[in-house]
Amino acid sequence: MIDSLIKSAYSYIFDSKLPVWNVEMSRCVDQIGNNFNSNHFYVRALRKYINNGYDKKSLFLELQDYYQRFQPSTQRDIFRLRGNYVSKIFSISSKNFIVLPWEVAPRYRIPVEGIPPSEGCQEYGPVTDNKCKSEAYRLLKVLDSINSNGFDVEKYGPLFGQVLICSGNTKLLIHNGNHRAAVMCALKAETVPYSFRNKYLRIIDDKSCEHWPLVAEGLISKDEAVRFMEDVFFKSN
Repeated sequence: MIDSLIKSAYSYIFDSKLPVWNVEMSRCVDQIGNNFNSNHFYVRALRKYINNGYDKKSLFLELQDYYQRFQPSTQRDIFRLRGNYVSKIFSISSKNFIVLPWEVAPRYRIPVEGIPPSEGCQEYGPVTDNKCKSEAYRLLKVLDSINSNGFDVEKYGPLFGQVLICSGNTKLLIHNGNHRAAVMCALKAETVPYSFRNKYLRIIDDKSCEHWPLVAEGLISKDEAVRFMEDVFFKSN
């Protein structure tokens, strides 16, 4: 399935209607390198909610605990980088955006469900109680929808993202659909519907890292950019 997805990513022209693939949950990863497994903070919160007899407070408290414990101040902190990273991009503040070597510009936060970025983002703290409640509500709403109707691709679309390739290994970076991915994981689904959006580059391959925007601009070396990809998105967590 992954081979078919990668081949199609190269084959389909932009602005064409792309197929939807059922991909392995074990390959899916969020934008800061968290695999969608039992350790993902959304999944932990959802399973606590389910195991505690559908107690909404337990889900909120689990999310609140995560956001209180994980409050990075720099890009290095966001990605939990260890070792000798010398590029100045990793000293950039974590406030309101994340930086990836293969993107042209930082991924700025945008208002979600009417809540401004100043109240926090979904991947890490600090967040306001209002933002934490919003995240809990979104997870519960998606869980109820999927329990009632299944994963409705026609109504809501598949998960969208990019294929990351490093040393021949592949991960599926999810840009849109993290709450649905977490719910499917919490429900122990083995596969999820996945596709690409035309506004994003579909394949991020370490073999072409010299063309990644931040590498091409000299803001990070090729070796460090590839090591970043491997450390953040391909090592188990």
